[in-house]
Amino acid sequence: MCGIVGILYFDRQRLVPNSLVNQMCDSIIHRGPDSRGSYVDGSIGIGIRRLSIIDIEGGDQPMCNRDRTVFIVYNGEVYNFLELRKELADRGYEFTTHSDTEVVLYAYEEYGTSCVKHLRGMFAFGIWDSRLKTLFLARDRVGKKPMYYYCDNRQFIFASEIKAILRCNHLDLSIDQHALDDYLHYGFVPGPASIYTKIKKLPQGHWLTIHLDGTKHLEEYWQIPMPFPVQRSVDDWIEELGYLLEESVRLRMISDVPLGAFLSGGIDSTLIVELMSRLSKAPVRTFTIGFRDATYDESSYASIAARKYNTSHYQSYMEMDWQNELLDLLKQFDEPFADSSAIPTHLLSKFTREHVKVALCGDGGDELFGGYKRYIARRLLEVYRVLPDSICRLIESSMLRILPDLTAYHGTSYIKLLRQGLSLTSRLRESPNDLIPIYCARLERNELIGQNVQDHSRVERIAEKYKDLDSLSQMMWTDFNMYLVDDLLAKVDRMSMFNSLEVRCPLLDHHLIEFLTTMPIDLKIRGLTGKYILRKYCKDRLPSILINRKKHGFSVPLAEMLRDELRPLVQDFLLDSNQLNIVSHKSVKRLVDLHMTGKGDFSKQVWVLLVLAIWWNSWMKN
Repeated sequence: MCGIVGILYFDRQRLVPNSLVNQMCDSIIHRGPDSRGSYVDGSIGIGIRRLSIIDIEGGDQPMCNRDRTVFIVYNGEVYNFLELRKELADRGYEFTTHSDTEVVLYAYEEYGTSCVKHLRGMFAFGIWDSRLKTLFLARDRVGKKPMYYYCDNRQFIFASEIKAILRCNHLDLSIDQHALDDYLHYGFVPGPASIYTKIKKLPQGHWLTIHLDGTKHLEEYWQIPMPFPVQRSVDDWIEELGYLLEESVRLRMISDVPLGAFLSGGIDSTLIVELMSRLSKAPVRTFTIGFRDATYDESSYASIAARKYNTSHYQSYMEMDWQNELLDLLKQFDEPFADSSAIPTHLLSKFTREHVKVALCGDGGDELFGGYKRYIARRLLEVYRVLPDSICRLIESSMLRILPDLTAYHGTSYIKLLRQGLSLTSRLRESPNDLIPIYCARLERNELIGQNVQDHSRVERIAEKYKDLDSLSQMMWTDFNMYLVDDLLAKVDRMSMFNSLEVRCPLLDHHLIEFLTTMPIDLKIRGLTGKYILRKYCKDRLPSILINRKKHGFSVPLAEMLRDELRPLVQDFLLDSNQLNIVSHKSVKRLVDLHMTGKGDFSKQVWVLLVLAIWWNSWMKN
């Protein structure tokens, strides 16, 4: 796992300074503390910071082919590299290392841009082909590994993180107002946009070529097949599912360094640990972060799983220096990013990295198998909304006035769940395809930005693609295409790599994903039970207490934290009118006052604004 950078000047007389490439690399040293490398030739320069996982001694980069005409910088893991290496060796390629980087390099030589179709894993890479005078960039199918780029009429710049691009001079760093609105809406900026107008994300499942004259060609090489349910017996589904799960975990256990697993005690992470335990000769090392607030804590369930599979279990608690460590943590995203579960993800990654260099996790299970409570809420809402619309509106307005706005974890509070359900049905009435969780509603965003916000967000455009599916499948695949990629995977990548830890996600293997597009929705969500087929598969593998427990997200008690340990930051960054001038200070103050005085739980709105203010002061104020 690594951090990669590159610069291509369109004026061939303009030389890329090697010192600039090195500065870009060093700005993301956390992604690769083991070594640094660069290749500069006239108007092209590429570089890397390497975290050594496979072929520690021989896998340094940039790597080139035998006649030094093609150079690669590569971030990620290709899990089928041994199989692909044999295939290429049979075609006459001679390998000098044992790394997957060299396999990707020669796959490009053999297959050209179609090489990405042969790769199974998570990756983002850049290849300079001096024969064709082109720069070739690619990103994995699901979007596990990031790739940002900047382009104007003079230059093209790419990097694993925006902060490396910002090391370059004479950039247009104007803010994308639509991206700002999306951020206030969802708590992150959906790709391919970034908060900066000129900086883009390479979409998942795409490759991009850039020529010396500045022309670009973007092409999609993979997308999730449109779901098409087929009929099979439950036993057949379970048998095939078991084969794919075991294969996916086995491939992700290939490593030349110690590895372990995140363990929350939920179905997804426990299943990964169960499979690892069966495939490993030594006890699996597992890692858990606990919470002092019992309503948010899952550590007791993780301990049950650890005992069941005889793992070497490590547990810590969520404690940090809120004045300093939180600011450093939020800066790692380079653009505003408000998923507060980044905090425990950082602490878990930091703790895990003290013991291993690679960890497996259960990300993707909720989107693929139907694990979120809001999927069940959507099913209940469809029953509720057979009532006349006028009665529904009356119920919602009356109940929202009566029900107290509690701060406990929503999974343990039926009142909080009911409030969320009523709010969801009100929102879906106005925007039927606005399907993922939000931070600021339309009226709040209008007040904050001081203008009418856009009518159709990207999430609604994605949902429209799945309009012919049942409502739950539409919701799940919309989540997978945007919420998973631009929120959850971005969070895990930045927080794990901030701590120089590689995280692998067996449930996001594209063979498994394609298989699940053929599975009927009632095998994923049956009645009011999510992950039905996964629970059936786990029946004789996991403790029943873990299979039957309620869904519990990786959340923090944000409402109380903003009134307590985060209060000084709220005062400094939000109530000082000089700190954030891209939104209405009057509206900001109103939301802060409502939350701090206990007139409601406005923690999501205050948090999304606090993160925006911290980003503004870190990157844009000067």
